[in-house]
Amino acid sequence: MNTNRSDEIFLRKTARWLLYVAAYTFFSGIPLLLFPNAILPLLGFAPTEEPWVRTTGMFLIGLTIISLGVFRSPTASMIKGTILVRIWFTIVLLALALVGYGWGFYLFAGIVLIGVVGSSHAYLTEVSRLCKE
Repeated sequence: MNTNRSDEIFLRKTARWLLYVAAYTFFSGIPLLLFPNAILPLLGFAPTEEPWVRTTGMFLIGLTIISLGVFRSPTASMIKGTILVRIWFTIVLLALALVGYGWGFYLFAGIVLIGVVGSSHAYLTEVSRLCKE
């Protein structure tokens, strides 16, 4: 078992999914922050000059940085936390899509859900293996 303290289990294989998270948060955050009206119509949303779009891009870049930080030091508790947050994001994105706020929410929910399923599977597999050691 690879540990830094006795109560912290490092999940290196599961952490690879955080690179997926960092990629989609970065590649959606940059255009939303820097040129939102070029991407919004492609996702089924009207162009806007409202600051919420750029603020969303800023938060996505922040999530990129956090994901990379957890990737570098992937404790079981941190990875579990990221999975729970991404489950919540998926629920909210699907709810927004279902009430008619644009098909782009379905796209984002699907992208996030792929990461949730992949990292959850990797987490359960790796923790199970470590518990047997």
